[in-house]
Amino acid sequence: MRILYIAYYYLPAASAATWSTQAITKRLAKNHEITLLVPNINYDIKLDSKKVLQEESKNSSRVIRTPKIFLPQNLSPILSPLFLFIKGLSLGRSSDMIFCQFQPHHFTYVVGLFLGKILRIPVVARANDVHRDMGVEPSGVSQKINGIRRTMFNVLNERFVKYAQKFLVVCSENREILESRIGKLSNIEVSFNGVDINEFKVCNKSLSRDALEINQDRKVILFIGRFSGPEYKIEVLLDAFKLIKQKLQESMLLLVGDKLPDNISRKYKTTSDVRVFGPVDRDEVKSFIATADVCVGPLGTTRAIPLKVLEYMACGKPVLTGLNSVSKDLAIDKRNIVCVSPESHAVAASCIKILTDEEYAQYLGINARETASKFSWDRMVSDLNDNILETVNNYHLDKK
Repeated sequence: MRILYIAYYYLPAASAATWSTQAITKRLAKNHEITLLVPNINYDIKLDSKKVLQEESKNSSRVIRTPKIFLPQNLSPILSPLFLFIKGLSLGRSSDMIFCQFQPHHFTYVVGLFLGKILRIPVVARANDVHRDMGVEPSGVSQKINGIRRTMFNVLNERFVKYAQKFLVVCSENREILESRIGKLSNIEVSFNGVDINEFKVCNKSLSRDALEINQDRKVILFIGRFSGPEYKIEVLLDAFKLIKQKLQESMLLLVGDKLPDNISRKYKTTSDVRVFGPVDRDEVKSFIATADVCVGPLGTTRAIPLKVLEYMACGKPVLTGLNSVSKDLAIDKRNIVCVSPESHAVAASCIKILTDEEYAQYLGINARETASKFSWDRMVSDLNDNILETVNNYHLDKK
């Protein structure tokens, strides 16, 4: 089958949406002819070109970035739909279906729907999230204007959910959130995020610490992901670390995947005990996770299945997140994940408990890895493939 896969986020952006697109298209391409259409965005924070080529070489999908010139990152949500639509018209004529990434604050999904209607082919969408309040908290005039734009995009996007042949969300809470706003629809189904359990099978803590020049005796707390936005609450973690240091002087905090926003970096001065790293490739991600004694996920309200949490769990690491941060489809509090109130004292107390109780940490890690093994990308994409075939067949039957 020839599938036109339209996504907003892709390499060189090192985001969760990027890695999920890479994981899904790479596996779908084993059975289908995948054309991956993405906007050509000049990201402020990105992987270098060599790492991008290495990652793309692992995927037999045909990748097309449009337009040929770079779109500024701040204008791309507004400009990219036109270019995606024009390019999609020519690519879609030789496609059997459209699979598109749903992002609340971008029009990729709407583009896919209009193309499907014009070309008379079925459309399946997969939402990375359905939250309206995710992203940078508005502080300046431009950010406030962008916030208004994001809200408008979100409301409009949700009005079109019912028109997809299938609309997939990553967990049951996302379905409940969406249905609370637009009503129950028969086309909304759950398609979990996944992890490659074998990719994270070997986690050599000692070698990874040597490579990062971290003393073997130190207690290492790790956070991977974006540092801005109310859903991550990075400031809570930084405040908690100050309390942890009072109890465990040898502890250190690693922040990986972004740069600290100016308002946070002014308030929290980085030291040798708080090390900040930008975007890293997949091998480096594994090395950082291997180094950690406890891994921290989102602390704010996301109610999702974050890829970083699945990767922590696949490495058999004890994981700490906020109370409403991880879907109950994945998290069992104090069994495979520790869920705490997103307050510095609660986060600090739970981290200290894990760092000082080896038996408890091992218990969490073993259960975490066992749980992660049930959320494999191979299994998820196999189910997705069956779903796609069924959807296309039903679409053509309905048209007869």
